[in-house]
Amino acid sequence: TPSNSSAASDVYKRQGYMSPNFERLFIKNIYGTNLQRAVVWVALADYVTIQNIYGENIIGNDATDEGEVVSVESGTVPIIENVTGINTPKAILMLSGGTRALVKNIRGSTQQDGIRIKSGYDFMISKVCILCNTNLGSGAETKGIYIVNTDDAIRRIQMEQINIRNFDNGIYVKAGSTNHHKKIILSQTKIETAGKAVYLENVDDFKILSGMFINTNVDVDATNSTYEIKNVIGYLTENSGTATISSSTSVTFAHGLAGTPTHVQIGWKDTGYGDWKWSADDTNITITVTNSGTYNFSWYAEYKP
Repeated sequence: TPSNSSAASDVYKRQGYMSPNFERLFIKNIYGTNLQRAVVWVALADYVTIQNIYGENIIGNDATDEGEVVSVESGTVPIIENVTGINTPKAILMLSGGTRALVKNIRGSTQQDGIRIKSGYDFMISKVCILCNTNLGSGAETKGIYIVNTDDAIRRIQMEQINIRNFDNGIYVKAGSTNHHKKIILSQTKIETAGKAVYLENVDDFKILSGMFINTNVDVDATNSTYEIKNVIGYLTENSGTATISSSTSVTFAHGLAGTPTHVQIGWKDTGYGDWKWSADDTNITITVTNSGTYNFSWYAEYKP
């Protein structure tokens, strides 16, 4: 018998408050609607499998910031598959604590966040497709992937085949100043929103390795963080071309990168220019030479903050 089973707000709620924790639970094929907190809420359970969960019109609770389709707190190696949420108030999936979670096929619509990760490490998340159905800027900022804990480090999270649309922030990752989140990798990621693509605060080794940004200002707002974004359509980190200094000592041209270049290389096709230097801003590169004249060159630029 599940402990706390008298709580009627969830279709299925099981918590283990004693040692050893509950193990090897199988929770499958559940539909829930008009619930206060969640369709499935599992805490302190190891090796739990949650599959085929559908929730709509979850009521939620603003005071406690609750209202998910599936909420998993602590536990080792949970498997979560095929979760659908329609118009959820807080998030479709919430992970808080635990290790080695395997998450697959999360989809639906939400009023605030897509997936929330509050603590834990060694998570693998794949095949996510979530739409925010709240107008941008209409209330609390919405986030497609929301990874926040200012007390403890969240580390080693790998996500792939992520499709998130219409959020204020596509990816939002925030840690405390002394415990940085580390090693978060996304691939095959599509962010389609008019808001920020990525927000990072106190994050080490964040990467988006492939995908696309659509209809976004491709703003990466990073505070005290290290990150790498490459092979992403709509966020150019490397570019090249040709240019000419014509009867002058300098030329300015657009580089097309997502930010101010951090490295520029020049391949001169003519001689006699003397010394040269480069400067740049978030739009243009300026090449300046010592001797006035006409000089053709090829250029290569990188943006790797």
